[in-house]
Amino acid sequence: PRAREPLPELTRHRDGSVRQSAVNGLHGEIHAGNPEALAAVIERTRDEESGVRHAACMALRFAPMRSGSSDALAACLSDEDEKVRVTAAAHLALRDDPRGDDVLDALGYPDEDSPYYWLIYEVSRHQRLISQAPHGRL
Repeated sequence: PRAREPLPELTRHRDGSVRQSAVNGLHGEIHAGNPEALAAVIERTRDEESGVRHAACMALRFAPMRSGSSDALAACLSDEDEKVRVTAAAHLALRDDPRGDDVLDALGYPDEDSPYYWLIYEVSRHQRLISQAPHGRL
């Protein structure tokens, strides 16, 4: 726990690789509902470096549904970096939030050698499970 304390502050470090590592280190804290960690990661969705923004979108997947995280992901749908856009859209889809559907539709179903293959596979699997569940909910 002592090693995790400085991570929210390190998400504001001048070096982008430090910011990205700090965001990556906050996944568990976000999943646990730590509001300081969540605020730090949401702030990094607007970082100047795309790698940091991508890491923030990855971390927000674990955020509680009613935390503002879906809105932060939706704000990334117009990001200049395709990897950030696709990750944000996929994580919204995994939350049953349709705001990223246009991004995913434009991408189509990627080939197995695509960097998005497994992420889109997970979205497709999730949607298939929901459509088969009673009342469309898991």
